[in-house]
Amino acid sequence: MKIVNKKAAIVQYTLITIIILLASAAIVLLFLKAFPFSETIDKEACRTSVALRNEAYLRGENILPEIVPLKCKTEEITITTENEELIKRNLANAMYDCWWMMGEGKMQPFAESTWRNFGFEGAQSACVICSTIEFDKGSKNKKIDLLPYLVTSKIPLKDITYFEYFTDKADKGLATQLTTTSIDTNKVYTVVFMGVRGKSFWDVLKADAGALGLTAGATAFVAGGKGISKLIGVVSKIPVAGWIVTGVVVVGTLATQAIITANSNAYVAQRCDGEWEGCYQIILSELTPEQINSVCRNIESIP
Repeated sequence: MKIVNKKAAIVQYTLITIIILLASAAIVLLFLKAFPFSETIDKEACRTSVALRNEAYLRGENILPEIVPLKCKTEEITITTENEELIKRNLANAMYDCWWMMGEGKMQPFAESTWRNFGFEGAQSACVICSTIEFDKGSKNKKIDLLPYLVTSKIPLKDITYFEYFTDKADKGLATQLTTTSIDTNKVYTVVFMGVRGKSFWDVLKADAGALGLTAGATAFVAGGKGISKLIGVVSKIPVAGWIVTGVVVVGTLATQAIITANSNAYVAQRCDGEWEGCYQIILSELTPEQINSVCRNIESIP
């Protein structure tokens, strides 16, 4: 009788152990499925490749794209939640990820041979398409005003707002007069990192800044294009790099309008440097592939 009870106890113990192991395995699988490991690895690989190119640039080396390739893959994002705060967070994070991966406008990610002429005479551009954003299910049929969220919401695990991060300024406020056009969740949006350089482009940008009367630490907004364009930013004059422009732009000044057509609404963070007479900017917009190709004469991202 004792032997039977002992065997029953062993069987019971084995079954309980198997159940615990299966439950643990299921929890681990759910975690692995929920955590975006591949996306995180892709973003880290992109940032690392940008840093490698920047290091070569600082050493004065002529970077060959095939030797130091950009490992930046276009992420396909689908938003399905009906919660508008979560929609805003997804959009803001897509902009943040792109700006971070590409060096926040402070690195040189493009090889000399990858710049292509466009628009202005003598101006050149180069681009990376960071992500495409589609809306589905509960997220459809909404109008999202993203700018207030960027100004007031903090980046996850960071003690700064998205707006402070994009403008590179702490305690950055927003002009109360500024209004923006809402994001239409029935449309497809794209997050593009774009570099623009050239004396002709730079001269127009300086003229725009001068017309605004911007000085160090000043904040301003200006209407342009078809009346839907707005600019808010900081323009500083510093001895080494010349004009530095940082800000969140909705279409923007004459220089930016040459980059984005007046028919497309966009949120843009940009950093410009007079030392190389150019700007890097991240654009969240409903730009069509044709519009992107018209200004991004070379796209280095991995489809």
